[in-house]
Amino acid sequence: MNDVRNRVLREIFLAPSVVLPMVAGFSAWLLSWAANGVAGLTLAGLVGVLGGLGWMATRAIFKTEKITNDVIQKMQAELSKAEQAELDRLDQLLSQDNDDRDQELLRKLRLHRAQFEELAGHSEIAFRSQDILSRAKQLFGACVNNLQESHKLLEQARKLNTSEQRILLVQREHLLKEIHESVRQLESSLFQYK
Repeated sequence: MNDVRNRVLREIFLAPSVVLPMVAGFSAWLLSWAANGVAGLTLAGLVGVLGGLGWMATRAIFKTEKITNDVIQKMQAELSKAEQAELDRLDQLLSQDNDDRDQELLRKLRLHRAQFEELAGHSEIAFRSQDILSRAKQLFGACVNNLQESHKLLEQARKLNTSEQRILLVQREHLLKEIHESVRQLESSLFQYK
């Protein structure tokens, strides 16, 4: 929350439309002082500084809500982009293990999550859908963690002897079954939600 507040304050007080007139005004005052008080430069400096302060006050009074919404949307977009990059990295990693099941599960999970988010974006059901979307995101996160864990188990199993390898592969199969069941649960919930 502090990050949102800090970004909003920066956007209000340090926006180029606020800073540039003030810098120009101070520069005009400095030039006026250097030129022994040229009235035109002094007036231009006053207009620049007051214009910047006025615009800053206007933004603080009338545009705080819009700026806050814009900042939140931008932060959500950044977070989503980072999540997608991480999921792409995981997808790439899973494609190298010669087992298409985990990669297919990840792709289904991503598809279902996108469908949930699309449905939740409709204004007529947005409020009702927040709890469902939150639970779907939790399930999605748990499945992604399990996919990462299943990949680690497979990598570890490849380095061990046969008996220890079997134990890890059984654990991996168990994780993949759990993930598959979660994907089916998401599909069912998505069908009911529509």
